[in-house]
Amino acid sequence: LVESSLVVRLLSLLQNMKDTAAVPSVLPIDALCTAKKRPFRAGSSLENEHSCQKMPRKSSSALKHDAEHGLAEAVGFRLFDEVWVKYLTARHCLGDERACELTELVVNEQYYEKLCAVFHTLIAGMDGDGSHHETPARQQYQVIEFQGCLLPCHAMDLEADEQLLLARKLSAQSKAREALCAVLAVLASRSEQCWLDFLDFDSDYEERRRENAQETKQMSFQAVVDAHAATSARGYFAHALIHGTSGIRVSMVRNGFLLRPACLLMTHLLPLREALAKMDDEGPLRNFRRKNDRRQYAFQEFRSSCEFQEGRQSARHLKPEPAIKDLLHSDVPVMMLDAIATLAPKEVAKEHGLSEVVRAELSMLLSQAKARKQAVVFMLGGFSPQLLAEKVYLKSPFTDHGLRCGFLRWREAACEPWAREKRPDVRISIGLQLP
Repeated sequence: LVESSLVVRLLSLLQNMKDTAAVPSVLPIDALCTAKKRPFRAGSSLENEHSCQKMPRKSSSALKHDAEHGLAEAVGFRLFDEVWVKYLTARHCLGDERACELTELVVNEQYYEKLCAVFHTLIAGMDGDGSHHETPARQQYQVIEFQGCLLPCHAMDLEADEQLLLARKLSAQSKAREALCAVLAVLASRSEQCWLDFLDFDSDYEERRRENAQETKQMSFQAVVDAHAATSARGYFAHALIHGTSGIRVSMVRNGFLLRPACLLMTHLLPLREALAKMDDEGPLRNFRRKNDRRQYAFQEFRSSCEFQEGRQSARHLKPEPAIKDLLHSDVPVMMLDAIATLAPKEVAKEHGLSEVVRAELSMLLSQAKARKQAVVFMLGGFSPQLLAEKVYLKSPFTDHGLRCGFLRWREAACEPWAREKRPDVRISIGLQLP
């Protein structure tokens, strides 16, 4: 397995420290799971900027607290690296679907409790907006929210992993949040969807094969794994840390002293055209233009009905929706739901009722957006987006405020037919709730 040398050195350094009054001896992963947990206290600050002023000397308890969190960050990164390499290896040999199935199985059997312990340690020292909620079934849960880092304009030309390094310099919380996002990416990975990729591994692997034809496939694979492991980027959720328009909302339920992660919502506030462009393959639109736009736009819904063929509305029944066109041309931000995930394997989620928290969180997001007269949009992911829509999203309470799932369609003018869709393998299905 590929492990970060920085993580190994950090763990070795902490292990060999002699001054126990200043910092504790390092706890191995298993010991961390049984260590005394600190209570969760969510603050109200969003970003703590570095100060040039001389800081007071920390007490031994403060140093111990810092060491615990430094250890949690290191262990969180190491656990992610282990699972990530196993996932990549399985995907390389067996394909996406089988790799996702095996990843959920491995997390459930080998990593879940360790990840929960790291999660608790990280979240206990995290700054953010905290609140308490309950599901319709009266299950209590807690929430912490924080925003992405607003980077300077010159950083927009940097690679994403370089932007993460810059964010560390701008925010004292950035590295801890990176570790948290890495842990959450592993916890959220299911047989239907894995969240472990930050950079495009497949594209880099294909490029490596073209440029180094003399290498074996295994050599090329290992070289790309090493290159990605050398960056600071871990997991899809880390993208939210480098965009000022992004937000992460983490829900958790209390289990004795332990805070058990339940749900993650990752959102962006963007104009609709920009939100669509952030989706896979640059979104569902082709050649969109704001000037002299004569197009008409419609929404082709997924639904089970005798008037629908192949599980979706017939194109001849589509009607133009001016509200969609208005939003596409407007700079008013919509709520883009980039990710929603249950933070546990299926067996654990069922045992602890975590799916109820996920439903309550999504229902709250849609309800509050409707009250603000703000549109919501998201891409339907997974291997069967239409099946996902029918099983999850196209039911109450999610549809109570007008949520629909399907395809965005357009035609160049009223007298022309609806434009041909993208190929099925790159066709994007979305969820849309208008204001």
